[in-house]
Amino acid sequence: MKYNANEKIGNQYFKQYNCQGVPHLLFVDSEGEEVDRIIGFLPPTEYLLRIEDIALKRNTLSDYLVQYKNGTENADIIAGIAMKYEDRKENDKAAKFYFNLIKDYPDPSSEYYKQGKFFIASYEFINGNDNALKNYVIDTPDSTFHFDAYRKMVFYYA
Repeated sequence: MKYNANEKIGNQYFKQYNCQGVPHLLFVDSEGEEVDRIIGFLPPTEYLLRIEDIALKRNTLSDYLVQYKNGTENADIIAGIAMKYEDRKENDKAAKFYFNLIKDYPDPSSEYYKQGKFFIASYEFINGNDNALKNYVIDTPDSTFHFDAYRKMVFYYA
């Protein structure tokens, strides 16, 4: 089904599933449980690959959690779980996995590590550590997330 987030029913679903931005494609099972989501625009080939993964329930949060619980612990699985929780705005759960990623797989050149460091700084900032994002900017001079860090601080202080 397709709903417009600007219409009443669409807005209800948008809020219920903690959606962010448009386009935002949400895939749910027959019980209304989320299978996965696609946020933003994807090129056609990447879009089709994501749809195939979702249809096969591959590279979804539940798939990653099953692998993790069955003992498959690596940076890809832990980052995958963290990012899926982040997409769902379940930030406490995302933070737990990003903390694990940074602690257990400390590779500053890894994109997962960089994203985790930014997420943790943002998470701490939102939860009362006023210096978290300032310190992040100072400590990571080459980060591609600086604009996002400044934007979060501006919105917060505005």
